[in-house]
Amino acid sequence: MEGSKRNAPKVRRSAGVAPRRARASRGSEARQRSDAGSGEQICGLPRSNEVIKTALAEGFNLARCERIIGFIQQLNVPSGFGQGEPLRLEDFQKEFVIRVYGPVNDLGKRRIRESVLSIARKNGKSAFAAALVLVHLVGPEAIPNGDVLSAATTKDQAAHIYKMAAQMVRLDPELDGDRGGLCKCLDATKRIVCYHNGNFYQSLAAEAKQNHGGNPVFCIYDELAQAYNRELYSVLRTAFGGREESLLLTISTQTNDPLHIMSDLCKKVREMEAGNLEDPYFYGRVYAVPEGADIYDEANWLLANPALGKFKSLDHIRSVALDAKRSPAMEAEFRNLELNQQVDGSHALLNSIDWRACEHRFTADEMSGLKCYGGLDLSSRQDLTAFTLAWVQPDGVCASTKSWFWTHEHMLPEREERDAAKYREWSQKGWIRILPGPSVSYKPVVNDIRKIIAGHNLQAIAFDRFRIDELKREMEYEGIAEEDFKLIEHGQGFKDMAFAVDALESRVLQHTLHHDGNPIVTYCLSAVKVIMDPAGNRKFDKSKATRRIDGAVTLAMSLSAIAKAEKPEEKPASVYLKRGMRVL
Repeated sequence: MEGSKRNAPKVRRSAGVAPRRARASRGSEARQRSDAGSGEQICGLPRSNEVIKTALAEGFNLARCERIIGFIQQLNVPSGFGQGEPLRLEDFQKEFVIRVYGPVNDLGKRRIRESVLSIARKNGKSAFAAALVLVHLVGPEAIPNGDVLSAATTKDQAAHIYKMAAQMVRLDPELDGDRGGLCKCLDATKRIVCYHNGNFYQSLAAEAKQNHGGNPVFCIYDELAQAYNRELYSVLRTAFGGREESLLLTISTQTNDPLHIMSDLCKKVREMEAGNLEDPYFYGRVYAVPEGADIYDEANWLLANPALGKFKSLDHIRSVALDAKRSPAMEAEFRNLELNQQVDGSHALLNSIDWRACEHRFTADEMSGLKCYGGLDLSSRQDLTAFTLAWVQPDGVCASTKSWFWTHEHMLPEREERDAAKYREWSQKGWIRILPGPSVSYKPVVNDIRKIIAGHNLQAIAFDRFRIDELKREMEYEGIAEEDFKLIEHGQGFKDMAFAVDALESRVLQHTLHHDGNPIVTYCLSAVKVIMDPAGNRKFDKSKATRRIDGAVTLAMSLSAIAKAEKPEEKPASVYLKRGMRVL
């Protein structure tokens, strides 16, 4: 969807909706454009187009599709490429409109009641969705007293389509209620109302228990892949029974979770395309690079990005692809978000080349006086206890890290074999302390940490709350105040670990992390698997880890603490901005 200057005939308005003033009065013939149904084209597509051939053969209501396409192409681009210019639908968008709005039942009514469009990000999904909202709110599909909805997982995402639709309204004097137009945008409630026909549009977040009411005629679920469950989707899907031509449209990338509702919908699309399933009331299209295809072949990128080079930047994908080649985790994101592939959610985080390039041997004494931040991960019966310190270098860019480990002697040979570890060899070289007994005692741990941080400018120690109460009791027995360790809680879920994973990955890729070559840290990082949620947040997946990863956890937490605390200083605002100019 992009701006265009081509002329086209005036679009006929739907019955029951106030007609818009003649576009020619604005002095812009381009604003009258609708390339639907002219000459050798139908709905702006050549008669040789396969979708048009199917539509003609099966008796689709192409006049209806022409009105919808024509209406959309009288709107304005809200942002991005061609901002402020008339919209121009791309062929794949016109084909989707025809496939959804063209098929009719025996009574001549629209047959499709649910549709899915899965496509890589930044291919105009939101602008297309916003335009369809207006089609049903005030355009050729509008019916009196019709509720139009859009839904998303978070409030911010839910507000995105509203923002786009409101921008389109405000760019058009005939729609903008503040200039005497048909629609009034209510930003506080994310609602657009049309008083002349009793219609309204409302954006919804995934608060399903609050959304059982209403009688919608049209709803778009934006980025369903980010939904935590299928509750809101189910609520919306069952809300359409009271309307003759209701429509639920899902527009989203694919998800990594094979059990997710979005995966079910994409599977249904593929089965219908293969001829293994029939559903006359459903239509879907999935644009994706096939599994097994070369993901770095630019020709394949078009399969998931039909708007590539039009309103999606080719240079953007090239840039992301370069990062993906360097990082297994970034490759997973690239495949999912840019190529719309369903990929396994767990992936390695770093490659060994970048990690080895970050090795700079040093001693803790050399770091004396520098600000440092810690990460602490306590052990269960089988794990390691790990502690990492990260010192901020004087340049404010690099960080130097050093880690310490503790384990117990019980069944050590068996645990070495199970964990593919060299605990006894590492102990002889001073990389780990093996404690007596069947589990790690926290008394030597707290005393060792007290010695480690002595003489250093400790700012904070980020800790995983697992068994932290036991550690605090041991600190109390040993006369160590919590203030001495400056403990701050660090969760292990997506919310906290996403920031930590990003901090670790970016420093290794940019070589702004200096580590002392501790083989246990390397061992832990090599075992790390990263899982990504539908929103793109990442965390370590301990269930998929092949060995112990405790040292990777403490390293990431220490770097996260630096990133949160050592933010660049903001330059003071100019005195003239504070008090304005004074004239003598």
